[in-house]
Amino acid sequence: MPKNGLRAFAFPTEGNFVLITLKSILLISILGGIVSVDRRTSLRLMISQPLFTGLVVGLLLGDARDGFIFGAVYQTILLGVVSTRGSRLPDLWIGGVVGTALFVVLRKSSGADPAVMGLSTAYAVFVAVIVGVIAGAVYRVWESRSDFLADLSMELIEREKVQMVSALHVSMIAFHLLFGAVLTFIFIISSMPLNDKLLGFSGMDRLVSLKYLEILIPFIGIGFLVNLLAGRGKYFWFAAGFLVTVVLVNALG
Repeated sequence: MPKNGLRAFAFPTEGNFVLITLKSILLISILGGIVSVDRRTSLRLMISQPLFTGLVVGLLLGDARDGFIFGAVYQTILLGVVSTRGSRLPDLWIGGVVGTALFVVLRKSSGADPAVMGLSTAYAVFVAVIVGVIAGAVYRVWESRSDFLADLSMELIEREKVQMVSALHVSMIAFHLLFGAVLTFIFIISSMPLNDKLLGFSGMDRLVSLKYLEILIPFIGIGFLVNLLAGRGKYFWFAAGFLVTVVLVNALG
C-alpha cells in the first residue's frame, strides 16, 4: 500500500484491493469546496452540476467514463428537484461529488463487471442523497447562528468601512470553500470502510437471491409515490426522478 494511500474496500471473492490515494481524496475535497462556493454565493457558474463534477471526479480517479456516467444519472435525478413553499433543498450537489467517487471506486473493485452496474449506481445514489441531507442540515445549523455577520456588515456600512465589508464578503467565500471541502473529505473517508463492510458482509454472489423480490418493487414504488403525491411536496418529484432513473439504469444493463 502506498505511503499516502488509503484502502477503499475489496470484494472478498476477488481478493484484490483498489487504492484511492490521499492526494485524490484531497483534490476531490477541494472540488466539493468549489461546488459549495458555486451553490452558496452569487457566482452560479453551473460548475456544481453533476455532469461536470462527475467528469472531474472520474478524471481524478483515473476513470472519466464511469465518472461521467454517474454524473449523467445523478443529473437526471436532480432535474426533478425544485424548491417549493420557500423550503431549503438538501445539499445534493456535494452529495453528488461523494457519490461519484464511491461509484468509480466500486466499479474498479468489481473489474467494471456489467452485472453489478445497477447495484453500484443505486448504492452510490443512495449515499449521495444521504450525504446531501446531512450536509444541508449542517449548513442550516450554521445559518441559524450566523446572524451576527449581517449585523456586523450593517454596522460597518453605517461607519462607511467599505473595505472591511468587502473583506468580510470575501472571507465568506473562503468559508464556503472550506465548509464544502471539509464535509466532502469527512464523508469520503467515512464511507469507504462502510463499503468494505457492506459488500464483504453480503457478498456479491448472495445478492442473486434478491431477484425473487423483483415482483414487489413496482408495487412498493407506486405506493411510495402515491403517498408522497398526497403530501404535495417537492419530495414527490425527487422520488419519482430517482425511481425512474433506477428503472432505466437496470433496464439498460
